[in-house]
Amino acid sequence: MRWIRAIHKPKIVLIFLPCLFLICFNSFASEKEVQSCLAKAGYKKKSNIISHSKLFEIWDSKEDSVLIIDSKIFSYRVSPSFEKCSRVFQLKNKNPRTVILSTSLVPHFKNFEAEKYLIGVEQKNFISSLWARNKDELISFGYPLNLELVKKNQIDLVIGYDLSDQAQELGKKLEMLGVNYINFSDYLESHPLGRVEWAFAFCFLFQCIEKAEEWVKMVSINYENIKKSHAKNSKKAKVLVGSFLGDGFFIPNKNSYLNQIFEDSNAEIVRIKESTKKDGPSEILTLEQLVKLLKNEKIQYYFPHVKDNTWEKLVSTDSRYNQIRKINLLTYNFTKNISQNGGIDFWENGVTRPDVILKDLASIMSGEKFEVDKELTFYEIIK
Repeated sequence: MRWIRAIHKPKIVLIFLPCLFLICFNSFASEKEVQSCLAKAGYKKKSNIISHSKLFEIWDSKEDSVLIIDSKIFSYRVSPSFEKCSRVFQLKNKNPRTVILSTSLVPHFKNFEAEKYLIGVEQKNFISSLWARNKDELISFGYPLNLELVKKNQIDLVIGYDLSDQAQELGKKLEMLGVNYINFSDYLESHPLGRVEWAFAFCFLFQCIEKAEEWVKMVSINYENIKKSHAKNSKKAKVLVGSFLGDGFFIPNKNSYLNQIFEDSNAEIVRIKESTKKDGPSEILTLEQLVKLLKNEKIQYYFPHVKDNTWEKLVSTDSRYNQIRKINLLTYNFTKNISQNGGIDFWENGVTRPDVILKDLASIMSGEKFEVDKELTFYEIIK
């Protein structure tokens, strides 16, 4: 569960770059200093294709483009202008042999016709997308990442995410091997369409920017149309979204993209008025706070957002789910499409298609009778 797994990890600054590629950064430069540096070098901010993401910017000049993430500059051209505010690292291959550490990136390779670049993943069996599981030459590199396999298979690029326990240390080890390590932070976006726009970061790497523009435009139009069609519905449905992990019950915080997609489906995620622990895109309730919330709020729906697809499995995983079960809430989970080994399509194709997730949720919130198995794509009713 991406929004839960984020909570205990530091917010590492991530690296994404255009068509290949050198990475320029100075960890001491402020955002204004970096932008000033680019402006003096003849770059202008390009805002027409990135409208929702808050985590990166694209700046263009007559000769190339650069990407800015948290005061860091990424470019594929050596420019003397960057020497004043940046160190330079260059990707070594314009056709990078790539390993990914997050299955949420798998659909990008298919959607943008970049399958040939995908050499490996952590665990092939845990992928939901059938095309990738059936790719005979796709290699499982294991967790922690098997560096001997990386070297043996001449990997140029590893794309990770800063939720991983190995993220910082792995980056150093790969750098010593001459392998570029890049983190994606799309899960930290506050809007679902902001997360979709990370397709541009992906396509800077794999030279498919025009396909990314078409994809983002299509998903954005669909999303806004679905949102508008349900905006006039009457009272918002109150929903509980979250699951138990460790000592707490984790729910999406108000600034998370999951909270936004529920709001756009005409729903309100219930919360307690008192302060809670906040870390990453989640906030944490104690069991006592959850019980209080269940008593005081008129909740209509529950969304566990875990891999278990029956109440029996939920309770066997953690007996605290009985606190929710006894209220008899109408319960839906994102487990309609799940592989034999537990690969959940919601965290793969769902990441790239929030418009389809919104359609599912809006249909549920409408209260209309419908054939669940026929009408919903990612969600199913849990009994």
